[in-house]
Amino acid sequence: MDIVQSLQSNWGWTLAPPGIELCNATSGWEENWEGIFDQVAEPKLAAARKKIKNRSLTSCIKIFEAMKRKTADWDAPLPETICKKACGQSQ
Repeated sequence: MDIVQSLQSNWGWTLAPPGIELCNATSGWEENWEGIFDQVAEPKLAAARKKIKNRSLTSCIKIFEAMKRKTADWDAPLPETICKKACGQSQ
């Protein structure tokens, strides 16, 4: 069963456009993930990704730390790891 199908439909973020899948965050990042994301995501989501990429590493980490505090269980890489990749920084 697709994980997206099991999520609560009244949560706005669960209604992803066709072709978008949740990342399991357990292995390496796919090569050219940004291009793949931009091709299958709505233009608004692609623009949000580009906005994060243009942020400073410190600013990105602050945003992800704020998201992390709002979750009951953060089952994802550390904000620093996500932001280093998202902002084009080496790890």
